[in-house]
Amino acid sequence: MRRIDKSPEAPESLRGVPAPDSPDDIDPRVYAARDVKERLKADQMRKCAYCECRLNGDYGHTEHYRPKNGYTTAEGAPLRTPGYYWLAYDWNNLLLSCSTCNSSCKKNHFALADESARGIASRDTSRESPLLINPAEDDPARHIVFHDEIAVPRPSGGGEDPRGRYTIDTMRLNSRPDLVENRLRLLCRYRTMLQARRLAEELVRRGLEPVRGRGLLEAAEAAIREMESPSGEYSAMLRQGHPESRHKDW
Repeated sequence: MRRIDKSPEAPESLRGVPAPDSPDDIDPRVYAARDVKERLKADQMRKCAYCECRLNGDYGHTEHYRPKNGYTTAEGAPLRTPGYYWLAYDWNNLLLSCSTCNSSCKKNHFALADESARGIASRDTSRESPLLINPAEDDPARHIVFHDEIAVPRPSGGGEDPRGRYTIDTMRLNSRPDLVENRLRLLCRYRTMLQARRLAEELVRRGLEPVRGRGLLEAAEAAIREMESPSGEYSAMLRQGHPESRHKDW
């Protein structure tokens, strides 16, 4: 999970559309319009906003950060209604997620640090402090770090960062075997490329096979840049803990 540089201007399909007055007024054709999804996919580098998987065959779900129909405060807790229905077409409330993150993990979970500040009745969210990280508004790296392929909340106040813990648990960032395996596979490849770069630099420095060394160095550098870049799948994992990296273009 990494920071998303979201376009400030809403797509055409969302402009000038009145906010719904009730959950019954929500029209999915508005927030799920093609131009909305395409803009979100471009802003998110074709990755899920939460788990960073590549959205290839999975075109992605238009995800409401603040759930539109209702919300739950904990796993197994009852659904409370209404939700944040008036934000159903709000560009700032929309993200693109994979089907697993949207349908199996996030669902309607949306807890606050202080439930008494929930602003649904007044339609005012200014006092709310959501526990779920919104990568379009906050840098997830302030709350989550990686120990190898495992996501861990940052230390905070003698304990764990609460937003990091809630986000990791809610989105099941460590309990989806395929997701953890994919991150581990990337990490192994990344470390192999770092080793290849060191070897190439040594070949060039000693004048041993300089042509081959320069070719290997260029290939390794290109692979490392691609994996570390904002468009790289699971690249948040590579953001810290690798002092050998020279491409911190975050």
